Amino acid sequence: MVRAPWSFIQFSIGTTQSSWLAAITDRYKLVIGINEMPWLIDLEKDPNELTNYYSEASYKSVVSKLTVELKEWLTLTNDPGLEDPDLVRWLE
Repeated sequence: MVRAPWSFIQFSIGTTQSSWLAAITDRYKLVIGINEMPWLIDLEKDPNELTNYYSEASYKSVVSKLTVELKEWLTLTNDPGLEDPDLVRWLE
């Protein structure tokens, strides 16, 4: 199991018309939804959450670590999101 360098991660789930999952640390927020490409927000560089860093090479390790943590949390809590192919495709 890969452990992230941060000490606390909050996990959130949206269950409105567009389902989404999020892993949030004191600096980063990874949001994965069924209707669009995932977002990685660097809260230190972009506190207004306007820039998506998900595809930037310099953030690849952050995306990877948060994705692992999010998938582990979903597995641990037996979350039904693991059965949604539109969400799971971003966790692999």
